[in-house]
Amino acid sequence: MGQIAIVSFQSPSPKVIECFNVESRILCMAYVPAEEKPRGPGAPPEPEATAGHVLGVPTICLGTEEGSISVYKSSQGSKKVQLQHFFTPEKCAVLSLACSPRSLYAGLVSGAVAVYARAEDGSWNSQPQKVLKLGVLPVRSLLMMEDSLWAASGGQVFIISAGAQAVEGQLEAHQEEGMVVSHLAVAGVGIWVAFTSGSTLRLFHTETLKHLQDINIATPVHHMLPGPQRLSVTSLLVCHGLLMVGTSLGVVVALPVPRLQGIPKVTGRGMVSYHAHNGPVKFLVEATAALKTDKDKPRDSPPLSVDPQDEDQRDALPGEGPGPCPPRSSPDAVWLGASLGSTTQASDVSSSSGSLTPSQGSGSLEPRSEEGFLQDLLRHPGISAGRGRRARKAKASSVLVACGGQGHRRMSRKARQQRPEELVSSVMVWQIPLLNV
Repeated sequence: MGQIAIVSFQSPSPKVIECFNVESRILCMAYVPAEEKPRGPGAPPEPEATAGHVLGVPTICLGTEEGSISVYKSSQGSKKVQLQHFFTPEKCAVLSLACSPRSLYAGLVSGAVAVYARAEDGSWNSQPQKVLKLGVLPVRSLLMMEDSLWAASGGQVFIISAGAQAVEGQLEAHQEEGMVVSHLAVAGVGIWVAFTSGSTLRLFHTETLKHLQDINIATPVHHMLPGPQRLSVTSLLVCHGLLMVGTSLGVVVALPVPRLQGIPKVTGRGMVSYHAHNGPVKFLVEATAALKTDKDKPRDSPPLSVDPQDEDQRDALPGEGPGPCPPRSSPDAVWLGASLGSTTQASDVSSSSGSLTPSQGSGSLEPRSEEGFLQDLLRHPGISAGRGRRARKAKASSVLVACGGQGHRRMSRKARQQRPEELVSSVMVWQIPLLNV
């Protein structure tokens, strides 16, 4: 059996609003935005989403070990509403999912990609429009990039035209036999590739397919976790100037990459999280939030923050503890938790100025000048950036990054025997402050 938990971030403390079981182990998930069709003036609104009718409704697709795809409604505050359930050809297990406005792609354990087309009512046709056989090794990762789909099978990455639905290119990600691609992430004109074994990430140019850079995350991780421990990449996310890497040891590594369009080579030292899971980091996902202006929100609306108050969350995660909230007359800031501090926990987040604080042991870290400005800005939203008459008001905002795995532990604490509650499935939420001047 698999289990789904729906977590709401609409209240000051994240809450699980519903849990339910599915009949097979869940191997992958994909968010599908709502498909909007233009309507003429005076046309009636779309009906509420029901089974088989998903037009205008965002959905979540689940791929399972039994070879089925389930589609659930994913509107704000919605609970369990299953819209579709169908099986892949020969009931092959679904290892990866990706979507375009008109197609749903499923990477199968058989080494094929099944392509499903949208029906008129917005649902997916239960029979694949096409099945592309890439090889004999499982398709572990799919990545939609503009008009092409990148699909990883074994040590190869296949580039599939979304229009022609045919393979138009191929990238050999590693020459060494036995290296299997596990994750793909795009940043600018580069694509980062991770493997099921080893701690090295490889960067390739998306147009020329030229190999640009190798990054080994073992050095910063083993600095914090000394000793012979096997390390591999278990999740990957590019988020606002950071390449975030989930590892088999439960820690998250953040590497700086350029935010502007261009070659996204890693440009500085990596940061290692001081909070970790007790097992592999199963996923990394970004969640953004926008703070409405005063005229758009009710007077009694609480400030948006992430502030766990439950008894079992007394040891707040970085960026989740109590923090300053902006005055209601300052809608330029999106506040999702506390401001940056100058302690070691500040190394778990990064500013968009590109100044990174690497994690180096415990104790206090002295912030750099850019970080000091960011801290002042978060504490005082009215601060101005620059000098002179042309100085503009800086806008502070934040994004949330959630990672999932077993339990939670602090890396600075001595190893001890794990309690049963430390092995349950858990989600950690990180705050990444951004600075837009």
